[in-house]
Amino acid sequence: MRIVGLTLTFAVVLLVTMIAGWPMRAALGAAGVDRLGLSAREVTGTLWSGRLSDARLGDISLGDVEARLAFWPMLAGETRLSLEASDGPFAVELVRAQDRAGVRGLDIQVPLATFGLPGQAGGTATLTQSDILFVDGRCAQASGRVRIDGLAGPGWTAPALDGALACHDGLLLARMNGADERFALAADLRVRSSGAWTLTLLAQPRDPLLAPLMEAQGFAPGPEGLTYEARGSLNR
Repeated sequence: MRIVGLTLTFAVVLLVTMIAGWPMRAALGAAGVDRLGLSAREVTGTLWSGRLSDARLGDISLGDVEARLAFWPMLAGETRLSLEASDGPFAVELVRAQDRAGVRGLDIQVPLATFGLPGQAGGTATLTQSDILFVDGRCAQASGRVRIDGLAGPGWTAPALDGALACHDGLLLARMNGADERFALAADLRVRSSGAWTLTLLAQPRDPLLAPLMEAQGFAPGPEGLTYEARGSLNR
């Protein structure tokens, strides 16, 4: 048994030594970051620890991002890559295995313009401590919260929207709600494993002067209120 233990230890050390010189780009490929739309001007470092300079997630600027690959999960066929922005609200652990892919502990702040939404200069959508898992391309587990602040147009400002992440019909769903004395607002954000997303807003103005102002921003009148829909993809 002692010989077997020593042999296994030697094998592990040999494996680590062999791949220690591989570049960080190999870890990014194993984590499937291209499918998420994550890119960088330059990637430096080894397989275990590296840096993404001027990183972007689709159209979202992340700045410089530190990257670390966990060794032990690799022995079980799973890739776990931790990413954290040097300056800014972005941190996540990417998880990928043969039939599954997801994120853990995702913290990110996204400008509303990313979703094609009208808003104030500092308008954002924020995900906090979010865990998302897709199995065979279908959403299997989701937790965390998403919040939209600063949605606005000429003559109107929407209340803050807040809601929880969940799985629905194989898609990731964020259902958010907000209300104030002028109108109630609901939003559904649906995301596929491919990164494609659809955002639908439903506004119910209590002030009749709001409707024409919001219609001028792209909201369409309907039987339940004013609707707005936008589509896109994280990996465009």
